[in-house]
Amino acid sequence: MPKWSLRKLTAEDFAAFKTWCRGLVARLKEQFAAYRAKAAAGSGISITVRPERVSAWISFVLLLLIVFLATTWILRVARVVFPAQVSSKGVVFYEAASNQRVATLFGEKDFDPSRLVLRGVVITGTLHDANVGVALIEADGKPAETLEVGDMMSPGIRLEKITPDSAVVRYRGRSYELQQSLAGGAGR
Repeated sequence: MPKWSLRKLTAEDFAAFKTWCRGLVARLKEQFAAYRAKAAAGSGISITVRPERVSAWISFVLLLLIVFLATTWILRVARVVFPAQVSSKGVVFYEAASNQRVATLFGEKDFDPSRLVLRGVVITGTLHDANVGVALIEADGKPAETLEVGDMMSPGIRLEKITPDSAVVRYRGRSYELQQSLAGGAGR
């Protein structure tokens, strides 16, 4: 497929296009004359060229040309960037241009482990050398939630493991240890 490039058209370009169009019309006239001659000779081919049919075909071709040029210019003006590759997640048409995370643009705050307070731990047993039980975790001063190991809290925080005096939570791949606080202190 040829690669199109936009450049300024010169008078020579228009003259060459005009010459090409005249040659095309001349060839079409020759072919129509040959078909008419065969039809008149009785070869079984009868073609009737009506001016309205010719003008309809010319209009159709010009319409296609206009649609092509309009699409080309719209894409040029809009500067649509097509992705170089497709990942397993699909086609990525836009990536953030700065280091600022997109989530913060929509009001999400950065994770601060001091917003979590471990209010209590209840260990009910062990399974594969890991404690099994529940932890009471308070987030942003809201009432404490009871979480079993593996459960998630509202902003995507997962309880990973518990010990008699602490709990480990995971948020976006990072682990944070919370120390038990009965008097309202913050976790670390």
